Amino acid sequence: MEKKQMFRTALLLAAVFVLCFGFQMQRVHAAGVSTNEKAVVTSKKYSDHYRRPGAKVDASYSYRLLQLKGNTKAVKKINAELKKDYRNSLKVKKQVFAYAKEAGDYYAQTYYETVSAKAVYNKNGYLSILFHESNFAGGPHGYLHGYAMTFDLKTGKRLVVADVVEGGQKEVKNKIAKKCLDQMRAGGYFGSDIWADPEKAAKDFLDQTPVSKYNFYLKNGRVVVFFNQYDLGMSYAAGIAPHVVLKGDYE
Repeated sequence: MEKKQMFRTALLLAAVFVLCFGFQMQRVHAAGVSTNEKAVVTSKKYSDHYRRPGAKVDASYSYRLLQLKGNTKAVKKINAELKKDYRNSLKVKKQVFAYAKEAGDYYAQTYYETVSAKAVYNKNGYLSILFHESNFAGGPHGYLHGYAMTFDLKTGKRLVVADVVEGGQKEVKNKIAKKCLDQMRAGGYFGSDIWADPEKAAKDFLDQTPVSKYNFYLKNGRVVVFFNQYDLGMSYAAGIAPHVVLKGDYE
């Protein structure tokens, strides 16, 4: 009799545990705070080529479009933002192909617009996509440009750096500016450039650019803020622009 009672008690406790645990998991999932939340990302490459018959000059185009699987409002919002970037690249392609058509056919030369995209962070309810654009539309050299998009997977909102770093916008901006200028001084960026006062050019950019316009991506609990050469008043010959790494506030 006593064994039967103990068995019934154990069953009752197990049932209560399952119900409570199941409710808690359902609540966490419904709230959208699951630490395993990630997007299913698909990739498709679009490309095109132009060459006049018998000509030496040609033009090429390539774009890697990422899209998320799903039908939620957040997914649709993110996909729309990514498609918008693709449509913008088609406008650049049109310009590049037009320059190639007008170029003199003196020697073999390829005009191009190429954009690659990669999801560099995809967990904990956040998605960061890093883009690399390379472009040549005539002149002495091509153009390299990096940019990034970071999204909240629960809402579909495109985030700015102040959303994922502790502190207000002004505080975050000051952190970035200080680290960036310190790196440039230590790296000798201000000693050999074409600008009369390269440090002032860098300060002016950091001062005048809203923090919401800074490029960044997420990586291992950190936030990587990066700049392109001409952003900071640097010449093409000055090399790679600095990257600022900050402690993130998103994991």
